[in-house]
Parts: sequence; structure tokens; C-alpha cells
Amino acid sequence: MKIQLRQGTDSFKLTAQSFKRAYLLIQSVGNGGTSTPSTTDINLNNLNVTIELHQSGETYLTSFNAVAPTVLGALKSKNPNSVSAIGFDTNGTACRGNIVSTVTGNFVNEVYVPLLWDGYVLGEQDYVKFTTTTIQGFFGGANTSNSSFYIVVEEGAEVNQLDINIPIYYPITIDKTNPQFNEELASELYLINSVPNYTFETQPFRSIELRSNHLNDAYDLYTLETLSNVYGYGRAKDYGSNLIFNVEPSRLSHVLVNMDVNTANVTNGANWLFISRVCSNEMVAHNAIIRQEKFNTRKAIQAGLIKERTHRYKNHK
Repeated sequence: MKIQLRQGTDSFKLTAQSFKRAYLLIQSVGNGGTSTPSTTDINLNNLNVTIELHQSGETYLTSFNAVAPTVLGALKSKNPNSVSAIGFDTNGTACRGNIVSTVTGNFVNEVYVPLLWDGYVLGEQDYVKFTTTTIQGFFGGANTSNSSFYIVVEEGAEVNQLDINIPIYYPITIDKTNPQFNEELASELYLINSVPNYTFETQPFRSIELRSNHLNDAYDLYTLETLSNVYGYGRAKDYGSNLIFNVEPSRLSHVLVNMDVNTANVTNGANWLFISRVCSNEMVAHNAIIRQEKFNTRKAIQAGLIKERTHRYKNHK
């Protein structure tokens, strides 16, 4: 499902639907064959997103601009050059986008902005509402009026959801050298830097300490640099972004994050802490157990491993 969104404020609401992931696809179309892509073509700082998720009687909200999720999506990509291919400007808030094609002499660049992933199951009374707001200057540089952006929802027949995961992006700013964050439950944590031409001397993150019920760890400046070069495979090391932990679909509880930040190297709007917040919901978990049993039983029947009439799966229909 692909829906074009209007500039200004627009929204899209989805209900009674299972989907694997939802994301924004931004397409920048150049102004004629003589223009070339510029790092100011798409100002991600001028695109704000609000997600309102209502499931099993509970409502969850999160809001962010498009800078941090764009980098996060690139870090999660299998493409080893996905971060640098985005072509961020020197401030780390605008970009060129990935060059995908040339149509009748006009370049076409794309930016992928993840919204929700890992699967969601919406019942008849559930919904998720995506609201986007762009301000003047979202499309700049050599863009034409043909430039546009869309919300894409990838549907899935056998999607199951045990937890409710909400993406949270905490901005790292120049006014706090030791920010602290608390989460009751979390499954992922990333440090995000979108400023290009990164060097060890310009790293904004001096250290990070994680405390939880099962995992306690600390990373100093040199360890973070090692992670950038080893884990990054060319995609993280140029920007100094880092995966700190990812235990999805499990979770850590009573999470405390302490950071030491070199504020002289912080660029407002370009440095973030991403946490995948886990919101437990008893009804969602109960439905997931029943749903998984149905999936497994159906596959076993199709494979001839069991007979349908002898299995209690029929009682769940």
C-alpha cells in the first residue's frame, strides 16, 4: 500500500490490518537535465511525524522529525554504503538522497524514513494514525513541483506481534554534557550522528553507560570508535553512529542510560539517542500466543505432519 501525502499537514489512518512495517518514501525530482543533485535538496529537519497507535484499549504516542530515523534506517540496511549514499549536508539535517535514476533528463533521488517495523496486528477496534507536517523549505535546491513523498505500508499474512514497540528519538543538545534517560522496557538502543566527514576528534559521544536488570555495560570513547569501525562495515564509521544493543524480540527492563557528551562537537538537530520503547500489553501478548499456534498448526497440516480433524486448532476458528 502506497499513499501520496500532501505537503503541509496530512494524515493516514490504518485499522483492522496486519502489516510488517511502515515507512515514508521521499522522491526528489530535479529541475531539468542541466541541474545536479545537491545536499540541500531535501531538508529532513522540515518534516515532522507523529504516530498515534491504539491497541487493546491503550494509546501510545511518539513524535520526531525525519533526520534520525533516516540514519537509523541506513544503519539497519544491508548496503554497506547506505549512510554515505544519503548525501547529508554539513549540518547533517538536509540531504541529497540516494540517486536511483534519471527520467527524461531529470534526476530522481529517494530517501527512506522508517516509521514502524517488526510487525503490528490491528484488530477491529485498533488503529495507527500517521500525521506528517512539512514546513516551507522541505523540498529545496533544484527540486521541481514533481517532487513528492508517500507513506508505504507493507502488509503481511502471517504477521504476529508479542509486544508493542514505539520508536523514541531523544535529541542530544549543546546544553547538556551528561544527559540521562530512563525506560521501563527497551529492546534497541543506537547512538545517531548525521554529520558527515566524521573523525575521531569530532565524535560528540564521549561515553555511554547502560544499566538494566540483566545487562550492565559501559563504552568509553575508544570503545565507541572501535565499534564504529568494526560494526559499521563502512556505513557507521564515517558518521560515528553506533549500535549499543539490540535484543529484539526480547527486552531489557528498568533501563537507565547515562551519557557523557562533548557539547563542543554536538550539532543540534543531528545527534540523537534512539530507543525502541517496549510497551507490554497483556491482551496483545495473549492474542500473539493464540495466533502463533494457528500459524504453526496450519503449516504442519499443509506439510502433512498432522491431520486437521485431530488437532484442537479447529476450536480456535
